[in-house]
Amino acid sequence: MGDRLLADAVVVVHLLFIAFALGGAALVLLRPWVAFVHLPAAAWAAYVEFSATICPLTPLENTLRARAGTRLVRKRHAAGGVLKALHDRELLVLPFDQNSTRGLGVFVDFFGKPASTNSGIARLALRSGAPAVPVFIVREGRSARHRVHVLPIMYVQRSGDLESDVTRITQELSDVFEGMVRRHPEQWLWVHKRWKTRPPGEPKVY
Repeated sequence: MGDRLLADAVVVVHLLFIAFALGGAALVLLRPWVAFVHLPAAAWAAYVEFSATICPLTPLENTLRARAGTRLVRKRHAAGGVLKALHDRELLVLPFDQNSTRGLGVFVDFFGKPASTNSGIARLALRSGAPAVPVFIVREGRSARHRVHVLPIMYVQRSGDLESDVTRITQELSDVFEGMVRRHPEQWLWVHKRWKTRPPGEPKVY
């Protein structure tokens, strides 16, 4: 429990740092001395973003979570790792709300605009027969309390057309996620460039 709480604390610090790097300039207008802290923070954030450097807080968080019993599947071993986890009847947690680079995702509707979306959950479900369970953590007001929302289990239906099934299931998952964002828009990370990857021929959004 202690390691898990420490990992959560690292995440909070990480998010606060990002918020300060992005919005700290507004504080400089009120307190000019903040610039001495904000400029290095903004420079480091820009360096991490554009140089593909891993922030030191990320491996620290991963280490703490591993000590708490959460096994991290590395991206380079993802295919075999996740299938083994499903075969061993382990609980597999996959993020769904990030932009996917071309070739790794499928375009589905998200808030009325095509968004390149991770198709891994759909492909794993079709291959393994495992159901998908949408889970969200929602903060209660301004308190430190959070409520876990476990939505109805989603079982896959096969039509015989794999790619069509992948797109349909991914759209269904996207609709569930959009519904939760509409219920709690203030809690989604809007600064993430969700529509960065565009369909061929479409202009850039950002």
